[in-house]
Amino acid sequence: MNIPMLDFFNIKKTVDSVKARYFDLEREISELDRKRNQIALAKTSRTELKQAVDEWVGRAGGRFAEAVQTHMQSHHRTPSAAPRQFGFFSLANDEFSTTDIRLMDDFLCATFGEQIRAAIKGAIDTMPWENEGLPMAERTREIAKIDGVILKKREEMEQIERDAQQAGIKLFDVMVGNA
Repeated sequence: MNIPMLDFFNIKKTVDSVKARYFDLEREISELDRKRNQIALAKTSRTELKQAVDEWVGRAGGRFAEAVQTHMQSHHRTPSAAPRQFGFFSLANDEFSTTDIRLMDDFLCATFGEQIRAAIKGAIDTMPWENEGLPMAERTREIAKIDGVILKKREEMEQIERDAQQAGIKLFDVMVGNA
């Protein structure tokens, strides 16, 4: 009777290649995590910072205009024998003493919006600027792509673990006490 010989060398080689793939996946995930963090934490671009200034000045100026309109509607459109009292901030708020600093910002942006934009954007243009990041829309797309790749690699790692466990193969030798 002829007993077939098992090719232990090829079995070991297969197990070693599965282990190598697993550790390659681990390394690739680590590299992708680093890349993802670099993208997520990169500095804002000059263009986006200038856009944020435009948005802030527009919002602040709009809030002041809205506050003036609301206050004028409720306080100054009714007939009154008393002389009308106006001041920059009393146009938007009855009690200047309780006016918060944001109303001052809003007033300045409503009154001097273009000058504020130009001054801040000029300062941004003269700032040293290194390692500018992707625009936020691109950043979000790039991070989503990386997250998808990471997820697939993690799923592959989990599949390797399940398959090895089902086959009774020990992929990892844990060395305890050998530091």
